[in-house]
Amino acid sequence: MVAITIEITSKEWIKPSSPTPHEKKHHKLSFIDQFQPPIYVPLIFFYPKDDSSSSSSSHQPTRYHLLKQSLSDALTKFNHLAGRITGNLSVHCNDLGALLVEAKVQTALSEAAKNIPVAQLNEFLPIEPYASPNDDEIPLLAVQISSFECGGTAVGVCISHKIADISSLMNFVNYWSALSRGGNSNTSVQPIFDIPSKLFPPVPEDSAFPNYINVEKKLICKRFMFDKERLSELKKHASLDEFYGLEVKNPTRVEALSAFIWKQIINASRAKGETKSVYVASQTVNLRSRMKSLKYDSNLFGNVFVYSLASLTSWPLGNQLHELVWMFRTAIRRINDDYINLVRSGVPYLNAFYKPGGILSNPEEVQVCKFTSWCRLGAYEVDFGWGKPITVSTVAPEIKNGVILLSTKGDEGIEAWITMAEDEMAFLSDELLSLETNSLP
Repeated sequence: MVAITIEITSKEWIKPSSPTPHEKKHHKLSFIDQFQPPIYVPLIFFYPKDDSSSSSSSHQPTRYHLLKQSLSDALTKFNHLAGRITGNLSVHCNDLGALLVEAKVQTALSEAAKNIPVAQLNEFLPIEPYASPNDDEIPLLAVQISSFECGGTAVGVCISHKIADISSLMNFVNYWSALSRGGNSNTSVQPIFDIPSKLFPPVPEDSAFPNYINVEKKLICKRFMFDKERLSELKKHASLDEFYGLEVKNPTRVEALSAFIWKQIINASRAKGETKSVYVASQTVNLRSRMKSLKYDSNLFGNVFVYSLASLTSWPLGNQLHELVWMFRTAIRRINDDYINLVRSGVPYLNAFYKPGGILSNPEEVQVCKFTSWCRLGAYEVDFGWGKPITVSTVAPEIKNGVILLSTKGDEGIEAWITMAEDEMAFLSDELLSLETNSLP
């Protein structure tokens, strides 16, 4: 492992290069936005030195100032990212600005990029992503530009989960990077801001939202790397021609790996002596491609996703991978227009799960594993003008039994970021450890 030292050299507020017009001063939150906790969606892009340019001592400041100016230009189109949340109802697009932090890293990128301990990755972010501050004055967008001794750069982005999901973060970053490369404001990224709150109307500010994310102490996160060959083996092992009438003979990489990890998390908790009556796997499902009757596209900006829920009421029923894959698929197939209409009802949708008798109503008897796939986002295509990143990372999700899946460079492998209670992580089976290519603490 490489110990790194990062020195913060400046902090400033970046405002839109053009003031927000009066008619665009308020942006309504959707019901799904309101349901999100006050945390950030974090992503870090690591870039090597640009050898195609002449090297000089002024090279890094040029990168920083280029990103600073293009960020200001990008905020003109994404103006609510420079605003502030008002209660839990809307964004006041007051142009107070996004936070921009400049930092220096006292090591070379080649030494750090692939060997930074998971716990230290937060130092590449401008703000603590899981601090959950419920403060109307916190920035909705924060960026840190970290310069390595070798000339490499890390761009750490945090966007408030109250207004954006990972697809929206990528929508913004793609627009920002296009401007940084010399594009203009008419680039192909054309975000749609007003539709989500019309599709999923906000509920009154005093509505009670269940705390579905419980940040617990004594959690530990490990990052497991699965290469193309291991994933192929896993897909083959999870395949079956038919199970309860549903083909599972060609599971996707994400399906096979998610099912495998779910199985190991259940086994780890049971090995510690913790038995539940219900085991649930929730998956984030992007609605942008599923609202067929509404014909909306990937440019919808906001939180445009729901959670599918696969559940087991006994164990070892479901301990075969093909069974778990079938459960994952069945849960996702339920996300149709009828289900989306239920989501649009707002609080009644939540009550279906959290009211007495609902599947999530008794946490003492239910173990929930929360899966999020950030695979095939195109994160490795983000080019600010000096090439594509050599690696893209997030930070440890501070959510018990939280799993984030990230594509590796070339989309051939998958990184699994798994957070568990510290004592349960110790029980993670040898089967998981033997399948992965390597794991980093």
